[in-house]
Amino acid sequence: MSDKRIKEYFQNLFSGKNKNMGVLENANLVVEGRMCADNRDMLSLYGVIEEGRVVALSYVCRSCDPYMFVAADILCRLSAGKSRKDIDKLDKIMYEEILKGSSEIGYDHFVLARRLLSRSMRKFERS
Repeated sequence: MSDKRIKEYFQNLFSGKNKNMGVLENANLVVEGRMCADNRDMLSLYGVIEEGRVVALSYVCRSCDPYMFVAADILCRLSAGKSRKDIDKLDKIMYEEILKGSSEIGYDHFVLARRLLSRSMRKFERS
């Protein structure tokens, strides 16, 4: 992998300090999706949603590349306290601030994960 920032972030995910990776036992949102056309990245999101906002969010990646691990983790960090409409507004600048650099492939993965979360949050919106 030639993307230095993704590699560094990915390695830090396994340093034992990652609180976003894993299953949330009290999740009221559980969604799973295949993120890539080749069906390689299987992402599961676990969230606690209250009054239409993310209180907690975690993820589990299966057969994912480092880009999806990083994207999912950044999504968890950026989503705290946000509504579905706010999550839809999470952009490349916000992604790159947390990554501390840029990655086109990484951002593409982030967009896919963000869409999965946003779609699943629709059921929590008031009519």
